[in-house]
Amino acid sequence: MTTYYSDRVVSATSKTFPARYTPEGMWMDSATYEANTVASGDVIQMLKVNGAQPGGVTVVELILTYDDCGTGTAGVGDGDATSGFMASVDIGAAGGGVARRGAGVTVSGTTGFPKTYTVDDTIDVIISSGTGLAGTITLTAFFQAGT
Repeated sequence: MTTYYSDRVVSATSKTFPARYTPEGMWMDSATYEANTVASGDVIQMLKVNGAQPGGVTVVELILTYDDCGTGTAGVGDGDATSGFMASVDIGAAGGGVARRGAGVTVSGTTGFPKTYTVDDTIDVIISSGTGLAGTITLTAFFQAGT
């Protein structure tokens, strides 16, 4: 298993938070990763979640867009549940695709939507099956500040 980082995470210790952040209300952030030969078991850390702030942060929606990356599937989750938001997304669909809750995607795991974070974490794309997968993967998250 290899861990990769999107353009928004950069490294395991970075703290890149969106410029659109507001202390109250909702905001969104988006990250892109150019996959090149990723395989089953690989983890792509897509977005940082600043859950340690007062009241935490709630993920209210995620949208995954992807190229036809080759024959394979992926899940979207975090350190608690690797497919806690989405499972079995066919990232090898001809022409690519879009996955979101309630749009033909299995939403499983112990967390699901909405999920409130009270500690810092990352939202990850975990490759479930396939080898040599390549293409653009983008994850957009909608957050709400805790109260």
